[in-house]
Amino acid sequence: MYRVYILGSYYPKPAGAEIYSGELVQELIKLGLKVKVVTYSYGKPYLDEKVVSVRTLNAPFIRGASFTLLSMLHLLKEDLNEKTIVNAHFATISGFSASLAKKVRDFPLVVTCHGSDVLNASKNLFYRGIFTFSANNSEKVIAVSSFLKREISKLGVSSGKVSVVRGGVNTVLFNTSIPKDKAREILNLKRNRKYILFVGSSGKIKGLIYLLEAFKKLSNTFRDLYLLIAGRIPQKDLYKGLDKEIADRIINLGVQPYIKMPFVMRCADIFVLPSLFESFGLSLLEAASSGVPFVASNVGGIPELVRELMGRNYPFLVPSGDVEAIYHACAELLANDSLRIKISLKCLEHVRDFSWRKTALETLKVFKEAIGLES
Repeated sequence: MYRVYILGSYYPKPAGAEIYSGELVQELIKLGLKVKVVTYSYGKPYLDEKVVSVRTLNAPFIRGASFTLLSMLHLLKEDLNEKTIVNAHFATISGFSASLAKKVRDFPLVVTCHGSDVLNASKNLFYRGIFTFSANNSEKVIAVSSFLKREISKLGVSSGKVSVVRGGVNTVLFNTSIPKDKAREILNLKRNRKYILFVGSSGKIKGLIYLLEAFKKLSNTFRDLYLLIAGRIPQKDLYKGLDKEIADRIINLGVQPYIKMPFVMRCADIFVLPSLFESFGLSLLEAASSGVPFVASNVGGIPELVRELMGRNYPFLVPSGDVEAIYHACAELLANDSLRIKISLKCLEHVRDFSWRKTALETLKVFKEAIGLES
């Protein structure tokens, strides 16, 4: 039986990489692997996996540096051998920590890149050095999309070393069995309104500022329209420069637990992902699995995901940062109930192709390649 150490940020933080690693761990356990997670101090078991939470100093840069050191020391105390795989999530910090430990105790290492690590390495020489060190010291690198694999290759990593393993969606959680009215009741939202949903942070890269500009125009066209925001968004960033009438139609739900996100998704009439960079787009899969039509930026790994879900000519992929395009796409969907239903049904046709079991099986194949059992 193989033992796997998952290193990096983890559940219950409800962000893409943490969801990816949390769901992956559960499927690896079902496949018969023993899994141990080494993560930050907030980490908790998702089900019954072993989780070690390393106490880090909660300050910018120092937090990452302390995790690098402490997680490396933890790995060095473990019984690592040829049947042990270390899978570090993010080439920077976790990948760096595992690579340092590997210099002392040789073991098979697989680094999974989620996007921000690659983006940072492409813009910053310091992160570029860490990324290169991690990639060079690993047996294999996993990219969560074909787009991300191409970006990794631009950083000098051989394409033959990089395998694409995309994320999935938990259809037990995200589905259409939750009545929309019931979901709105649970979240204390009025039933007879239309809702646009944004999930993410206030960072520029997530594109919230462009959605807010589009929403100003949409609120004049649709008097019953409200904007739901789920994520870590400071109030001062959210309402800055907005008229009171517009601000009153924005509902900040804050950070929602992963287990509650299916209810948040089912509240929405449309989901908008206006990112300037997105390596894959797990939240799009969650929206699709919930039967919610979406508008998304035509950037990064989003187009390849949307092609498989909706075909090549999905009309609601928009140029990133284009306020007018976001406005027109949202307006067309909001004004046409039958179109939203049609798109919802189309989403549900193909979303089951993106399963976490498939992610785990493809990851296990990469693990076997890393220890030389497959080529």
